[in-house]
Formats: sequence, structure tokens, C-alpha cells
Amino acid sequence: MPAEKKGHWHFDKATSGGGLIMDLGSHIFDLLDHLLGTISNCSGVSVRACDTSPGEKDGIEDVVVGSWSHDIDRDGRQYKLLGVCEFNFAAGVNLDEVTITGTEGLIKFVTFSDDLPVFYSVGGEEEELEFESAGGVQEHVHAPLLEDVVKDLIQGTRDCTSTGESAARCNLVLDKLLGRDEWK
Repeated sequence: MPAEKKGHWHFDKATSGGGLIMDLGSHIFDLLDHLLGTISNCSGVSVRACDTSPGEKDGIEDVVVGSWSHDIDRDGRQYKLLGVCEFNFAAGVNLDEVTITGTEGLIKFVTFSDDLPVFYSVGGEEEELEFESAGGVQEHVHAPLLEDVVKDLIQGTRDCTSTGESAARCNLVLDKLLGRDEWK
């Protein structure tokens, strides 16, 4: 593991609890659940490849590989999208990739980096989608979501896309990716 990661709080179980995949992965899979539909058939394998916290018996998983599907009903037809991810925080280079494959092509992107290339392929030709940078990581990136949650709780608007139900689904997906729970 690169030296700059070794002391990072995301890899210290006492500080982070579940590590980078539980902290930031929850947002990735919550967004995929919202945009593409409920995640099903999720499975994964995770390991602790590096000794980031010497002497600690149960450390943070730093390599996660997983797969899942989305069932979509559109225009009276059934579609299935397949997703795969590979996150390796122990490697000397960042390995951070999600690929979603459908009947006509695929999209792949990174999630834990300020450099966010997004590629799509239809008919075998891959192209990069270009986005303007938001200027790196925002100091209060969760503020808009928290505002929506508070507004929803106080005013009862039901406008917030992240709910307790979607959060529970997302946590189950993360547990499955980490190999922690049977799919129910």
C-alpha cells in the first residue's frame, strides 16, 4: 500500500468503522439504485491485502470485487443491466472502476477519484464523456442531501430521493459486496 494511504483515516477501523467502501461506496450504490432501479443479485469478495493497522485483528477491507444486476421495466419490456466493480486501495496505483452493461452497450467510470473519466461504448466503439470539474471535492458535499432530508422530515414533502428504505437496500448491497451477508 502506498505510504500516503497507510496512515489515512479511511483505513483505520477505530476511526472509520467500515473503511472507504462503506463511507463513499454507500453514495455510489445509492445513486445507482436511484438512477437504474433496485439492485438485485448482488455478490462480492473482499480481502484485507495490506496491514494498515498493525496488531489489529479485524482490519478494513482494502480490495473489493463485486457484481449485481438491475431489473428494468420500460415500455412494457423487461431489461436487465449488469454491474461489476473492482476497488483496490492496496495497489500501488488506483484501481477503481464500475462497469454497467446493457443490451446495446456499456458505461464505465471511476468513483473514488477527483479525476472522473466516464466512458461509454455502443456497437464496440468506446468514447469518453467530458464533464466540467466541480473544482475537486467540496467541503460540505453532503449539505444538499441533508437539506432535503431535513425539509422532508419537517415539511413532509416526500421530495427526498434518499429514504430509509433506499439506505437499507444500499447497506445490504455493501454487505453483500463485502461478503458479509446472505442475499434475502
